[in-house]
Amino acid sequence: MNGNSTRFASKSIRKYSGNLSDYGNNNKEKNNDKFIMIVDDDFEILSLIKSGLQRKSDRVFAFTDPHIALEHFKINSSKYDIVISDFRMPKMNGIEFLENVKRIRSDIKIFLMTAFEVDDLKSLIASLKIDEFFVKPFSIRELIATVDKYYSINITQSG
Repeated sequence: MNGNSTRFASKSIRKYSGNLSDYGNNNKEKNNDKFIMIVDDDFEILSLIKSGLQRKSDRVFAFTDPHIALEHFKINSSKYDIVISDFRMPKMNGIEFLENVKRIRSDIKIFLMTAFEVDDLKSLIASLKIDEFFVKPFSIRELIATVDKYYSINITQSG
């Protein structure tokens, strides 16, 4: 969280309503077998994070509504490797969302991000076993490096 944020032009988020196995192009430099979900009620932040993560995978799914994201995850949970959620969102906060995600699939890697005070969240973070925590603003490069770290761990463990 060194403040060296990478900026990306805002892009619209593609809507997708099909079989996840049909999504994406086969760019050899990307981890196209890796699926990432991002949930944040702020569309601009969501777009920036999605654009950054698409450097690593074409299979980045972004949602502004945690309820819709949860329904999508229920149907496609086996496809996902990482779920990234903001903490403060209307209707359902990030902790509630990630608790539901973990109930569906306990081995999923979860990242939480927030722009608010961290001290109040420490006990919740520990009880939920959040894999990574990001305080906004954070560097997109840092997020990409963290995602890469988890992909490397996964490759090493499965190889």
